Amino acid sequence: MRTGARHALLGGVLCAALGAAPPLLATAREAAPASPPEPALIPRPASLERGAGEFVVRTGTPVRVESAWPEAIGIARGFAERLAASRGLRVDLAPRGARAERAAIVFALNPSLPSALGDEGYSLAVDAHGIRVAARAPAGLFYGGVTLWQLLTQDFARTDAITLPALRIDDAPRFAWRGALLDSAR
Repeated sequence: MRTGARHALLGGVLCAALGAAPPLLATAREAAPASPPEPALIPRPASLERGAGEFVVRTGTPVRVESAWPEAIGIARGFAERLAASRGLRVDLAPRGARAERAAIVFALNPSLPSALGDEGYSLAVDAHGIRVAARAPAGLFYGGVTLWQLLTQDFARTDAITLPALRIDDAPRFAWRGALLDSAR
């Protein structure tokens, strides 16, 4: 087996083991048109659908909380602090009960969402009007906020604005136990 083919096979096996898409093998003659790369998210969401358009998160973009639960407010505040620490982008936590006068990032805690999401599942939607993270329980809202933070920190350059493509993510844990094992001895 040639070295190039061996590397391609090894790369495909590693990608399959990690749940990633295998690299495309194409020559210059058969190269496919480039599509936008899938965002690097860990863990990989159960469902990610791209939409048309984009939303720009700028310094001062309001972050609203649609819940009276103190946990939801704390999760939104933690998201804003992580974003400011990692990218230098400061979003504003809107006062409770503030009216939606412009595009915003919304954290919504709604126990009546479909039970298929479970307590750790969430839905994240980005469109031209804003970003909405919704979950049945605080754990799901937290994980949705972490996924949004990952989308906004695909690189760590300091900036005043980040453009996100329109998309929808629906995710819930596939296993009851979260964890990873790295056995470096083998």
